[in-house]
Amino acid sequence: MPKQRPNPDTPDQALRRLTPAVEAAFAGREGDWPAFRERLAAHFPRLHAELSALYGERPDFAERLEAIVLTAARGWRDRPRALRDRDAAATGSRPWYLSHREVGAVCYVDLYAGTLAGMAGRIDHLRDLGVTYLHLMPLLAAR
Repeated sequence: MPKQRPNPDTPDQALRRLTPAVEAAFAGREGDWPAFRERLAAHFPRLHAELSALYGERPDFAERLEAIVLTAARGWRDRPRALRDRDAAATGSRPWYLSHREVGAVCYVDLYAGTLAGMAGRIDHLRDLGVTYLHLMPLLAAR
């Protein structure tokens, strides 16, 4: 087994190395690149730190990091414009789950409605109560 070496790149070095490949993912849609570049610059240091802590010793770390960033770039590039606009409007605001406008609920499907199909008939009631998101429990039989 080859000896593994630690990831030698700093976040700035890694980002500079990755930028040409990521920018190329926006070929033909160059107008979408500046907004993604800004988001990438803001969040890449944390991504790099977290992944380095977990996988930085792997000899293929740089290639894996590039694959992750390219997947994110393509996903963002292909995201519908309306959703990207909503993302931009929400930047800097509190996360949805900390909002005082959101009301969450947890339902044990078997106790509340019997089955997932039965849940469909209960959605209007939950909406009338002001529930904006629902976590269903449990969906798998316990061991």
